[in-house]
Amino acid sequence: MKINKLPRTKKELVNLFKRDVATSYIGRNPFFESLRERSYTKKQLQMAFAAFAHYRSLFSIFLGQMILRLPIETEEWGAAGLNLAEEYGYGKLGESHGILYANFLRSMGLKVKHGFIIAEELRKMPKCAENFKRRFVGFIARAPLPAIIGMSAAYELLDSPEAKPQRIALQKYGFRDLRYFTEHEVEGAHFSKYNAGQLAQYWHNPKNRKTIILGFRKIYEIQDKFYRELHEFAMSF
Repeated sequence: MKINKLPRTKKELVNLFKRDVATSYIGRNPFFESLRERSYTKKQLQMAFAAFAHYRSLFSIFLGQMILRLPIETEEWGAAGLNLAEEYGYGKLGESHGILYANFLRSMGLKVKHGFIIAEELRKMPKCAENFKRRFVGFIARAPLPAIIGMSAAYELLDSPEAKPQRIALQKYGFRDLRYFTEHEVEGAHFSKYNAGQLAQYWHNPKNRKTIILGFRKIYEIQDKFYRELHEFAMSF
């Protein structure tokens, strides 16, 4: 993420982030390029999304860690809790993101046992997901609060831009059980607006701004590396 000078407003920061996501990140990352060009074989595609299952299963853990780091009963603490509830379908088990993703994996021809969300073809967490976990957890553990707020907002801003090109590409490949991705397109936009409100509160204090930008830069870097390594993993098959 390239920021040559400190953005004057929170809106300017968000717009710069969205621009870089569309051009340098999703626009040029080999994983998204290969999806758009339909250059993956069926086996490569299956293994890429089997690996993605491990990556997405970590999100609930990260939300729990954020809840532990955030001040109790504040708006940002509640937002993380609400996001965690949304991951589990607000109490409706069949609506949880894990179940929706397991259904998608089965539609790809992969085996997922009842009560599990990981494909039998890839039970062990691949290196790309392990690296993502190490980078994400390491940053949350030591980052100051404004950086975590920035990271959380940036992560949600990525939800819809990442889910949409995946859904479009998978439709072109002929897959139909894509509710996991359509849900993230809609819910990602919802939580982006919610996080924008929290971000504004912290951005109001000029002392927080450089630290908030650090959070934005870090999630951009972590996500970009994950998808590059995910592409390398897929290409090994």
